[in-house]
Amino acid sequence: MGRRKKYSADHRADTRGDGLIGLPKVVHKSEAYRSLDLYGRAVLLAILSRFNGYNNGQIGCSYRELGEDLGNQNYSRIARAIADTIERGLLDIAAESIWKERHSRQYRLTFISSGSPPFIKPATNEYRDWPRKNGVDHVSADASTSAEGGSAGSKMSAEAMSAVETAKARKTAKVV
Repeated sequence: MGRRKKYSADHRADTRGDGLIGLPKVVHKSEAYRSLDLYGRAVLLAILSRFNGYNNGQIGCSYRELGEDLGNQNYSRIARAIADTIERGLLDIAAESIWKERHSRQYRLTFISSGSPPFIKPATNEYRDWPRKNGVDHVSADASTSAEGGSAGSKMSAEAMSAVETAKARKTAKVV
């Protein structure tokens, strides 16, 4: 009797000469990625498709090229999607564009290490910090600055801030 032939499944992707776009499952399951709209996810995948395994931090891509990849020339929508991915920590700007030299902006994927040996920078994984705490006031350690004044400082002028502080001082003087 002959031996039975074991069949093994062939699970290789049919790339037809092209590579794969690899998005890690950790990133896919993250709150930052899930909170992106579909257009933001498409822009992230279009930029990720330009990653060849060695060029993180040097992924050059213009709005026009992204528009051609996505089949849409709405540059303001592309700009918003890139801003959303940067805000969520999935993407970072490595180098700004130089219009006179005809260089496009270069991006860095934060979930992939960048650099070339021996100067490899580990992945920063900034997307893990999403969502940022929205209710927390960012106030300096000064005891003189109250939490209300510190959080409103970016929205109010110096005159308005002093008016608020004098009103609070009058209010506390009336109570005492």
